[in-house]
Formats: sequence, structure tokens, C-alpha cells
Amino acid sequence: MDGKFDTVEANEFVLTDKKGQLQAKLLKTEEGPNLVFFDPNKTMRVCLGFTIGMPNISLYDENQVMRAGLFITDDGPAIALLDKNGMPRAELIFNDETMGLGFNNENGEPFFQIPTFETSDEDYE
Repeated sequence: MDGKFDTVEANEFVLTDKKGQLQAKLLKTEEGPNLVFFDPNKTMRVCLGFTIGMPNISLYDENQVMRAGLFITDDGPAIALLDKNGMPRAELIFNDETMGLGFNNENGEPFFQIPTFETSDEDYE
């Protein structure tokens, strides 16, 4: 046997370093596949995958609280910046018809928004 395979199937793949320390996982969740990266403390810090059915890249702090995310929604891309409690504090949303920037208080409630405006091909000519 030469160690080469055409297909390998599993529900989860775990990547470790030479000392056996967890580095990354490729796994299947109910929402889809996810590639998760861990820091030296075995804390999840980066996830590339699906959340609530949306493809995304999420960045986590040392407490595994999501602090930043790039999402592709049905309407278009969105970027969210979250505080240490995981509450969204700033959001940038863009789709084919509108774009907007908003800031939220510590409860996640909007307190300042740059008005969303309609876009058209004429805006870029």
C-alpha cells in the first residue's frame, strides 16, 4: 500500500502538530461544512464555513466570542464588528440595490446609521 487514496470520507478531520496539539478541524455541522482554526490554547479563533445557512468567515477572541464576521446573505455581503459580549456594534451591508453603515449600542440597538441609499449602474459610470 502506497498511502495514496482516491477518496477519503469522514464526518470530521482533525489536524494536529507533531506534538499532538490541536491546530484545525474540518467538520460537518447541521448548517454545512466548517474549517475551524485554533490557537495554541486550543481556542477556536477562525471559522470558515456556514452560519444560519450563510457562507462566512468569523474571527473569535481568546474567549471564543465572535468579534468580526464577513457574511454572504441572500441579499448580498455584510460585515459585522462585535464587542466582547458578542453584540454587533458596527455593520456594513451592501447589495445590488442598497448599501448602509450602522452603529449599535451595547444592547445591539441602532443608535447611528448612515442612511441607506439606492445604487444604480449610473453611480459607477
